[in-house]
Amino acid sequence: MLTKSAETIEALALDTMAANGLRKLAAHPIIREKFSADQELATLLQAPASRYVLGTTLAEIAPKTRELDRKGYRIGLEYVGEEIADLDQISAVVDEYLQLLGHANNGDFGADLQIGFDLSNVGLLVSRDLALSNTARISTEAAKQGVSVVISMERSAFTDQILNLFSELAPDHYNLGITVQAQLNRTSHDLDMLLTLGRKIRLVKGVYNEHSSISLRRGNELDERYLSFAKRLSEGQATFAVATHDAVLVQKLKDYGIFDGDGELESLHGCNPSLLRSEPLPADAGSIVAVLRKVLKYDVVRDVAAGRTEIPSGPEVPPPVAPFELRELLLQAARRPPFDASHDVGDGVLGRHGQEHVHMVPR
Repeated sequence: MLTKSAETIEALALDTMAANGLRKLAAHPIIREKFSADQELATLLQAPASRYVLGTTLAEIAPKTRELDRKGYRIGLEYVGEEIADLDQISAVVDEYLQLLGHANNGDFGADLQIGFDLSNVGLLVSRDLALSNTARISTEAAKQGVSVVISMERSAFTDQILNLFSELAPDHYNLGITVQAQLNRTSHDLDMLLTLGRKIRLVKGVYNEHSSISLRRGNELDERYLSFAKRLSEGQATFAVATHDAVLVQKLKDYGIFDGDGELESLHGCNPSLLRSEPLPADAGSIVAVLRKVLKYDVVRDVAAGRTEIPSGPEVPPPVAPFELRELLLQAARRPPFDASHDVGDGVLGRHGQEHVHMVPR
């Protein structure tokens, strides 16, 4: 009979196996495309993903977001997806956000709605100008509705493009924010520049498996760096959010007074749901709930199933996992109890915060 510690080790090993298998798929464009079109895999994913998905239509998620608002959470929505090169798909994503913004003030999403997206979901893979135009269009409409927008961060290959585009838009879009990854060595320098812009900054650990020459792996050193960046943000003039499901890290953030001012704690809906309930924040600290609305490609892998573990990019990309291996891993993961460790491993939100963040499902 397994001891408790052995069972824990086995559970963590299974989590790691599942995350590794899923992110290998996510990193391979051909398999990713076939994965998206595979109805059997979609059916397999539906059960484990349902914990993090509020619905597939605005009408379906509205009652749930109203309830979250009633409980005091701020709402953050994301129509998740990334690295889209098809113009029709890009147009559909933009239209989805504009449709959402058309309902922003009907009472379904509270008074402080936040939306977010990856630039590669709105045209960056096609051209910088297309991403710039679409982001400006969404941000302008959001501003009319009193909605804030936070651009997500992507693989390091896109970091310069994302920061440059944000820097160009920020002066004319007061409601536009940006995400930075603590794992990247460059982020300390990037913060120096971003803090001068006076726009919202969201801090995450980082979900991609970047090369060790440019990033830190998960562990104490990364946690300490994360805390140091959070302190810098709290001492600056910009609004900021820290995105994590790591209870130990949240306690340290509280001990350091990170939430005493305007700091927000972002949490993905369905990930470690007891954290915000058991660790109340100061009354003026926000909490965003990310409501995931539609599962697109591998965003659910990046933000949920992989528990914010890294998705390969750069020189350390492993060979793709065989589809039959993934199916077995998903079946095992789906059998886990809803509050098992496999659902609490995420510690760098996809999602949005000092609030509970709700993503519209594509972390």
